[in-house]
Amino acid sequence: MIALTAILLCIAAIANSIMDTLVHHFDVSIFARKNTLFWNPDLSWKNKYKNGSPAQGARFPGSTTLFVFVTDGWHLFKFVMLNSYLLAVTIPIAFLLSASLWMTLGIFAGLKLLQGVLFNLLYHRILITNNPP
Repeated sequence: MIALTAILLCIAAIANSIMDTLVHHFDVSIFARKNTLFWNPDLSWKNKYKNGSPAQGARFPGSTTLFVFVTDGWHLFKFVMLNSYLLAVTIPIAFLLSASLWMTLGIFAGLKLLQGVLFNLLYHRILITNNPP
């Protein structure tokens, strides 16, 4: 269990380093030679919208929420990072509770739901206002 938790934390760290590389050093990274419409965050954020325009709404159902991780590299590795952390927390909890597979999946789903609700509440309702300073 300790080894698995350590591996998951390493995966999360790798994913986080990729996210930061994309945002802060894309032009000098190995990703600059890849599909820039997917990897370059200056362009790829538009992939979640129809015709790349936020005014036209989501490109497909869930492209701005549940399935955003398939739209660009940054969100893909955010998905990997967050789920690795959640699994690294879930597994020891499940072990301590001697949880069944279904209970373990429930713990993971509950933590995932909590994380998603808190993120969306803060990001969409509290932290961003229409009243600039």
